[in-house]
This record gives sequence, structure tokens and C-alpha cells, in this order.
Amino acid sequence: MSHTSEAQPLASDENSGPRRRGEDASILLVLPLAFRRDDDGSLMIESQAANGLMRWAENFDRVTVACVEWPRGQDRGSASWTWRRIDELPCADRIRPVPLPEAFKPLEFAREYRRVRKLLGDLIRDSRYLFFGISYTWGDWAALGCVEALRQKRPYAVWTDLVDYQVIRFAARQKSLPRRLHKQYVQASLVKHYHHYLIKRSGLGLFHGRDCFDAYAPLCRNPFVVHNIHLKPEDAIDPGRLEEKAREVQSGSPLRLGYVGRADPVKGGMDWLDCLKAVVDRGHDVRATWLGDGPILDAMRARAAELGLTDRVSLPGFVSGRGELLEFLRGCHAFLFCHKVPESPRNLIEAMVSGAPIVGYDSPYPRDLLADHDCGLLTPANDVATLAGAISGLDRDRERLASMIRKTAAFAAHYNDEAVFRHRGDLIKQYL
Repeated sequence: MSHTSEAQPLASDENSGPRRRGEDASILLVLPLAFRRDDDGSLMIESQAANGLMRWAENFDRVTVACVEWPRGQDRGSASWTWRRIDELPCADRIRPVPLPEAFKPLEFAREYRRVRKLLGDLIRDSRYLFFGISYTWGDWAALGCVEALRQKRPYAVWTDLVDYQVIRFAARQKSLPRRLHKQYVQASLVKHYHHYLIKRSGLGLFHGRDCFDAYAPLCRNPFVVHNIHLKPEDAIDPGRLEEKAREVQSGSPLRLGYVGRADPVKGGMDWLDCLKAVVDRGHDVRATWLGDGPILDAMRARAAELGLTDRVSLPGFVSGRGELLEFLRGCHAFLFCHKVPESPRNLIEAMVSGAPIVGYDSPYPRDLLADHDCGLLTPANDVATLAGAISGLDRDRERLASMIRKTAAFAAHYNDEAVFRHRGDLIKQYL
């Protein structure tokens, strides 16, 4: 079992290299993403996912990508999403999109099951490498792809960025008692056992971040930590700008804290506000901004007013451009987070590449990020007082905070889309 996030060198034995079907090295991706159509009927995909397809095409000769297609006229994505036509991507001639039906209810899933399984079976036979991003049960065509690959005795890679059954259990807390019991003891258990079954039989496990890795690695023959990021090498903060920010911190300017992400209970928005209130009550001059929309944004705004933080906390909602998000992070002295469930959010890496040390609740994922880089602080989960103490300590010790800011520069070389997709492609070619 491998517990490293680095790709191993490809074996040189002629029998151990990737076997090809026909003359090309093709890959089938079944992903928990969505297609939609524009007014002309052309398939589109969200812009970050489009960037991912281009990176896949740099590592494989042909890329077949299968995702659910949203019904015409139903735009369910975040208002901040932008979309790109697949046929206009520079590598469009080597990308084959395959729309799949939405079937997230048991009866819908049963109705579509035979047709989609046959389609997946044909795609599996036509592809050299198989990559399945599992996420649920009903309507999870990637999981069904794993089942079909097992029937065909084909090795496959499984990928996930969440410990899904734990997320279901957390979300169940907000439901009525009957629904809470059903989600916690039926849905969550079903997802857990189904995913464990598929991961145990996979040829390669690619787990986004240490939280997922620690949960699933013991089940998998070849588990690896991977990162699902879409930063370009040039997105990293400029060295001059980094030094300017470090000196600003040393000068004693008001502490600027930030967060980028959905205003959702699993992101700990209310803890975030309570932490800031405790920091302010200790006499510290801070300014904080949460960028992102979500189901509890209005409740967070009301809570900020209740706590008397409206002159110190900004909750503007979503921001449409990635450039604007990265510019915001470059201006932050630290990135404050209060994540509630095991997940591996990209925003922590985005913050560090932007020169913002991460400060928040401890879990395996941020702990792994900070293992070789002294550019952040972690405190016990759900302990607002201790987190507030950590922020207060950094505000008092500006030299330490400035040192953390400077050390974030080390992240730029390793955390960009070209590096992480090349790492992923090398692992697939070695182990499948």
C-alpha cells in the first residue's frame, strides 16, 4: 500500500508499461459533473471542468468524458459559474463528450439503468484506461461504471474528494427526526458500503486530500493523495507582492482575514463569525470578508449584525471571476476557515499559493498541507475560543505572521494544474 502523494517512476519492464487499445492511449472519465446546452444546442461544461479536460488531453491521446446533462432551461449551478463550449476547446478533436441522464431518484435510476449500463459497457470496451469519480448511489453513473468494469474484468481508478457518507450524516442534523434517521442510518450506510465495495476492488485509488486518503486508503491496493486544482503556474502571487504584504503585516496595519467558498453549514460560517467576534472582543483590529453565496448567506448577514460586526465583516456574496477571487486572496493576511466535515477544499491551496497562511480547524487535509511548510495554524475542530486565540496570537506576533506569509511561496512550484494532472496521469499509466 502506498501512502505517498508523489508519483512513482514508471516501470521499465516492457510488460509493465501501459497496454494500448489500437494505436492510442485513451481514457474514459465518468465524472460527477454536468453538461448543459447553449441556445444552439452545443454541449457546454463549467470552465474549471473545461480546464481539467484540457489537462487530461495533455496526458492521453483520446479523452471520453461522460457526465449527466442538465435538462434544457434548468440552470442549477452557482451564479458565479461560467461555461465553455466543449467543441471550442483547443483539444476538442480529441475529446468525446457523452451526456448521461439525470436519475437521482430510485425509480428514475431503475428506469435508466439498463440503457446506461450498456452504454458504459461499450465505452469501457473502447477505452484503454478507466477513471470513475464516485459520489453517491442513485444516479451515480461513475459507480455503475465501476460495477461494469468489474464484470468485464477491467482494472479501473476510483477518485473522490469527499467522504460522502460522513457528509450525509452531517447534513441529516438539519432534518426532521424521521428524515434524519433515514439519512443517518439508511442512506449514509448504503453509500458507505457501496463505495467501500468499489474502492476495495479498484486497481488505483486517487483521493483528493488527506481526509479522503485516510478514510479510504486502508481499503485500497494502490492509494494515493492527489489534488484537484486548476491554478496556473502564473496564478501564484508575485514575489514582490508577497514581500510587500509581509512588510505590511510587520508595519502593524489592521489584520485582514478572508474566506472564499459557499455559505453552507458544512463550511462553518457561524463559527467563523463567532470566532471574529471573540477576536474583536479581545481588542484586536481586524477586517474580514467572506466571498461566496449559499443557503445560509442571509443568516450569516443577520448573525453578523446581531454580533455588532457589520463595520468589520463583509459578506458580499458571489464573485464571478477567478481573477478577482485570486486578487482578493493575495490581499489577505491570513485565510480563516472553520470546515465541519472531512473534505479537501481547493480554497486552502488557492489561499497559500496567493500568499495567505491558513488558520482554522484541524483535520487531516490541512495538516498534510502544512506538514512541510510552516505557513499556517490549526486548532481543535469546533473550538471557537481556541481558534480565536490563534488569530489573536498572530496579531500580537507580527514577525511570525510575516514569516508564514513568506513561506507560502514554496507552494507555487508544486500546486498548479499542469503538475497535478501530470501526476495523476502518470499514476494511471503505471497502475492500470
